[in-house]
Amino acid sequence: MLAYDCSNTTMFQPKPSRMSLALWLDRQTQHKRLDGIAAGMNDLTALCAKVKGLLDEAVREPSMKGGESEMAIHRSRVCIGYNDDGSPVTQQVRGASELDLADKIVRTILKSSRRSEFVEAQSTPTIAAPVVEAPTLRAYTEEWKRTYKDGRLRENTKDGMVSYLRVHIYPTWGDTPIDQISTKDIQAFLNARNHLAAKTLREITNLLKQIFNSAMEDGIIASNPAKSSRLTNPGKASKPRQALDQAALADIAGNLCRLQPNDRRFLALAMYTGMRRGEIIGLRWEDIDLAANAIHVRRSANTNRGKAIVGETKTASGHRDIPIAPDLMEHLKPMGSSGYVIVGTRDASGREPISCTVYLSMIKRIEKTIDMHGATAHVFRHTLGTLIYDASQNVKTVQSILGQSDFKTTSDRYVHPVEARKQSAMQKVNNLIARSDG
Repeated sequence: MLAYDCSNTTMFQPKPSRMSLALWLDRQTQHKRLDGIAAGMNDLTALCAKVKGLLDEAVREPSMKGGESEMAIHRSRVCIGYNDDGSPVTQQVRGASELDLADKIVRTILKSSRRSEFVEAQSTPTIAAPVVEAPTLRAYTEEWKRTYKDGRLRENTKDGMVSYLRVHIYPTWGDTPIDQISTKDIQAFLNARNHLAAKTLREITNLLKQIFNSAMEDGIIASNPAKSSRLTNPGKASKPRQALDQAALADIAGNLCRLQPNDRRFLALAMYTGMRRGEIIGLRWEDIDLAANAIHVRRSANTNRGKAIVGETKTASGHRDIPIAPDLMEHLKPMGSSGYVIVGTRDASGREPISCTVYLSMIKRIEKTIDMHGATAHVFRHTLGTLIYDASQNVKTVQSILGQSDFKTTSDRYVHPVEARKQSAMQKVNNLIARSDG
């Protein structure tokens, strides 16, 4: 019989002629014969005691073949589980030597349902995933842009995004791993651009949020540094656009006749319809429906990159029909039958929308001819919204004619309080108070 001392889990004291079980286990682990399992044992003492006991009880039988004695066979029965009634389920294990039998006893136990008695549930060593460096912000953003944005954005929106990346974001973080950009870095980035409009910084921050959100979904970063509530916008507040007063509007309307026909059409369309600049440039004669006395707005032109590119309107609500005011009809004459309404001085065919250069030349020509009182196409849009509200007292009517998708935006941005309206409101309040006194 073999005699082992299991009082110490790190070193067993065998007889001088025997290798200790601890050394045996250590050797198996070093040679990965147990596939690293020994490292996760939560009760090494129990396992060693079990093996020692089985070795003590092992039967040693000589093997005879052809009358010659060969290597002895060592065998033992190992409990590998239990039946429903609690009786043990055993399996016979054989080994060519004591060490071979010990090896097979351990392997049999660890392969059985009794494994959990000796090995921690999640202790099996795992191979660490290789460390993969995060892509740079530029590399990730370009891939994100190609996959999710190209072909899905209006030209104006796409141009704005590309400009923010090229001018602001890439020069700062283009070569920085995307997982190395923190909320503190973003705030420092915004602080360094406090000379820009708050609207510009807000749009840049929103772009960064989209990029980092995508990186989160891809498992590259754990959180979005651009979404922190600590971030503040140090940009300059934009001055609200003011609607023209009636005197300025009347002065411009009275001088339209001094402009060239093409310039007069553009300015009259801006004044009487509130159409966006791109919508006017994209307007075709076929869209002017004399029978219905309406202008059908169906497209918009982007002139930010030289040659105009015609596409959809800014929003779905931009598809609309605008009634034609009587005075506008006069300023549209002489009318064409097809092609773009606004044309250039060198090419009046109307086959192509005017370019950015032609548009800017037209505006300069208009400003040299008449006093615009600081008005732009967008100021005329605000002015018309205010006039329509004064005439109808209905924000939904303003929203419909201007092609706004959001009621609140129309109310906050395009319905401007004018002095006459405020005076009238206060007079009505005064009259109500006077009646209550009587």
